[in-house]
Amino acid sequence: MSKKALCEFYDNEIADANETDMLLSLHLKATMMKKSDPILFGYAVRSYFKDAFNKHEETLNRINANPNDGLGAVLATISEKCDAAEAAIILADFEACY
Repeated sequence: MSKKALCEFYDNEIADANETDMLLSLHLKATMMKKSDPILFGYAVRSYFKDAFNKHEETLNRINANPNDGLGAVLATISEKCDAAEAAIILADFEACY
């Protein structure tokens, strides 16, 4: 599987769901769920929240906010490892993606 093709697929489907005001639901079926699902979901999280990840990429990398651990883990890492002012800015950008 191509990472680039997968991310393009996610980007296109997310854009289509937004444009058509359609509910987006992601269901994956993998044979190695403990290994591949977190990676596949991580790419989906990164695609859905692309603007926030791109804008704050340096900070998110520095604090090891890993989308493979899920959005909740990313948001918790931001809250735990950034000062309150910086965390508020980053969290607002994630919220804006909704």
